[in-house]
Amino acid sequence: MLKDKELDALIKHYNDYLGDIEMLEYTPSKNMMLKPQLILSRPNQMHQYNVIATVGLSEVKLKGSYTNCEIIILLDKDWKFKLDSINHNWPLELMHKISNIIYLTDSKVGYGQYFINDGNKTFCPLTDMGVALIGVPAMLDKKFFEMKNGKKSTNFFVVTTATFEELKLIKHIGGINFIQRYLLPEGEDAFIVHNNRL
Repeated sequence: MLKDKELDALIKHYNDYLGDIEMLEYTPSKNMMLKPQLILSRPNQMHQYNVIATVGLSEVKLKGSYTNCEIIILLDKDWKFKLDSINHNWPLELMHKISNIIYLTDSKVGYGQYFINDGNKTFCPLTDMGVALIGVPAMLDKKFFEMKNGKKSTNFFVVTTATFEELKLIKHIGGINFIQRYLLPEGEDAFIVHNNRL
């Protein structure tokens, strides 16, 4: 669990770079070891989409260059937060799943890393997406990426999604190259999750 000072610093960081935030009362469908709180920042003058972010993943000490991190996901501005529907809550489930994979493996987290959904299935019946890809949140203020609090440094990564067809390309050229060649040229919209079939 984050210490009070760390929690206060994290909430302040989110407020400073995302604007107003609210806590989401969401419980994942499966019992998971790590249960980070999720916050929501609705579209505002800083960003034109919904931002979901974890609060608590950074309590896990990791290997590699980024020893503490939190993750965010961008949802389109019209996203409906029906927390009891898989068609609407799957990005929240995904945030919990990734947090728990990181927690259980004490693994490294970095740019271009990817996660494949259980059983090679899509995240929900109404999306083609079944792969999560970790990127740097270049669409937000550059100071958002790293928060220093005393000796502790916390980095913030954005989770975006990909199809299984795109996964073939990701495996071939690597996650970083995929992001740089195919997502970054499209701009921030390439990182926003849409539910076009709803």
